[in-house]
Amino acid sequence: FFHKKFYENKEIFLKLYKRFIREVISKRYDEDILFQSTPTFRTQACNSVSVIGLDHNDESKDLGIEGLHRDRDYNHSNEEINYFMPFVDTNKYNTIWAESEPDKGDYSPFLLKYGQIKIWSGANLMHGNVVNISNESRVSVDFRILPLSKFVGGNKTLTKEIPFEIGGYWEVA
Repeated sequence: FFHKKFYENKEIFLKLYKRFIREVISKRYDEDILFQSTPTFRTQACNSVSVIGLDHNDESKDLGIEGLHRDRDYNHSNEEINYFMPFVDTNKYNTIWAESEPDKGDYSPFLLKYGQIKIWSGANLMHGNVVNISNESRVSVDFRILPLSKFVGGNKTLTKEIPFEIGGYWEVA
């Protein structure tokens, strides 16, 4: 329901998002960047998970982490930089869990306060989420940045087959 409402009415949000990318995020880089044209809107209600993924290994089940995956498993570039922006304070049950380095397996939650953003490598770090047994739902967006010099193109997203092209998945900041 929430996803449907967001994507049906995204134009006002996209205006603010694109302004934020151009006025804040792009200033962090010394070169031109591409940004995900439409950020991914996520909710994680009580007693649910936010993302169901590939579950690469049995370790995820032992830890209680659902949908453990890397974004590159979905055709994303290894060079992408992920931004996780929750619109609420997160807790260990309503957030992303990720390893600190590729193949390290030391999963921990992204504990952020409203207004904070986590910058990380979702393409290369295994990540997922646990069942939200707290009484606090999460509402967030995540988006990806790619330095223009790292752009290759030619691939599509695995789930919705959106071309990883400028004017498709990517937009120039």
